[in-house]
Amino acid sequence: MSGKPGQVTCRYTTATVQDGTANGPVRHSRPAAVTRHRFKRRLARFAVRTVRPVNENELEAGLSQTPGYRYADVVGSRLYVAGQVPLDAAGSLVGAGDVAAQAAQCLSNLFAIIELRGFTRPDIRHLTVHVIGSHEDLSAAWAEVRRQFDGSVPPATLLGASLLGYKGQLVEIDATIERSPNDRQTTHRPRGN
Repeated sequence: MSGKPGQVTCRYTTATVQDGTANGPVRHSRPAAVTRHRFKRRLARFAVRTVRPVNENELEAGLSQTPGYRYADVVGSRLYVAGQVPLDAAGSLVGAGDVAAQAAQCLSNLFAIIELRGFTRPDIRHLTVHVIGSHEDLSAAWAEVRRQFDGSVPPATLLGASLLGYKGQLVEIDATIERSPNDRQTTHRPRGN
């Protein structure tokens, strides 16, 4: 074996890396003409990276831990959020049997995420409110949404549901959030997310 420094003269070299999936190690071969430096950079794309725990910033802001998914992602001028549930910072259900109290907690969580990610309430472009119960329960949830928005609710959909994710949960609120193209505020993204 001879060659220039950084060059491999054998025909193929094989390396094993973790690709971050449940499939375990993946073997990658490279042509001999590819320098070790370039090959290492390519392999780095597949290496397991150390990242902050899911939702660390949200936990610091007083939201509860989720069961393995992120609260939100910022993509360009848009904020994608998971449906907000009526849990307090300790992960306990708020307002058992009280649709209005649960709607208020869902919106409180939503507003916290919006603020944490550098958006504002006027950036909410659409709401979807899911409610378990009777027509009166839907009306009670809607009254709380109107109260939280001072009567100026963005476009919204109010839906009756038969089951939501947590035992005793009666309300879940989802939103579409996007900055106006005229808003010159920069996109804020907490470190590590």
